[in-house]
Amino acid sequence: MTYMHESFVNQAMDGIMMQKTDFKIEVVVGDDFSTDRTLEIIKSYKNTESIDVKILKREKGDEYWRKRQKLGRLYNFTNILENCTGKYIALLDGDDYWTDPLKLQKQVDFLERNLDCSFCFTRATKVFVNQDKPDQVYPHELKKTIYSPKEYLDFTTTATCSLVFRNLKLTEGINFPVLEHSQGDFILYCHLLHYGNAGALNDVTCTYNKHEGGVSFNNSTKHNLFRRIKELKIEQHFFTSKEVKKAISKQYVIHINKYLKLYPQDKKRCDYLKTQRIRYNYYLKKEADKILKKLYRKAKSFLN
Repeated sequence: MTYMHESFVNQAMDGIMMQKTDFKIEVVVGDDFSTDRTLEIIKSYKNTESIDVKILKREKGDEYWRKRQKLGRLYNFTNILENCTGKYIALLDGDDYWTDPLKLQKQVDFLERNLDCSFCFTRATKVFVNQDKPDQVYPHELKKTIYSPKEYLDFTTTATCSLVFRNLKLTEGINFPVLEHSQGDFILYCHLLHYGNAGALNDVTCTYNKHEGGVSFNNSTKHNLFRRIKELKIEQHFFTSKEVKKAISKQYVIHINKYLKLYPQDKKRCDYLKTQRIRYNYYLKKEADKILKKLYRKAKSFLN
């Protein structure tokens, strides 16, 4: 997925072209109407015996363009997934890159061995481009190789560029959910966790560039934090897995508390969020009461 990435896309393509695998790789490029040299640079890379680069044809006024205007930035992401024909899919934005030539082979091998996992992630290096901050490797430590949905969603974050997952549309006929959203990767994780656990490799296989032009860089603003809270509220009712719903609810309260702490001067929104938090706590109490009543009935039945 690319947009105005001419400063980074060489590294992204080099990381792809150096992959050593015993299977063929299809590179599906979805460019969101860049006006810089992003596509020109990508086109300079030639196909090899094992790597086929497929650039999705898009023009202003065509069907993709019309849907993009209606559905927003996330449609680029979903449209790319719709055009992937392999058994597995790996994600890579044009401003990130892979550093391990065996990354894809290791993760595909892992998923072939562990059929209970719907995806596999690794550790990554976060680079703060043009910022006075040291690089960070995250997650800091992976103590297990398989995480349940709840355990995975307890992570603060993992790198999207580290992900390899099963193409459920190809193998199971399951489509990626369509939801107006600012974070397609989070929706993808929640979707995949309905169908399996998360696999983990402790290797550092990729680099995530955090820079001013990136989507995640701007997600830290006041407006985007409030938008994220509204999205989390919707997500609580969108997914069906109890573990996923519970993890989303936890993130909902965390984000509310973060907003209240950072922007106490925004009285109108803070009053609204406090009300939402009270309602959520009341909901939790009702759920806890239901569990206690069930346990009481079971205990009473056992004693009788």
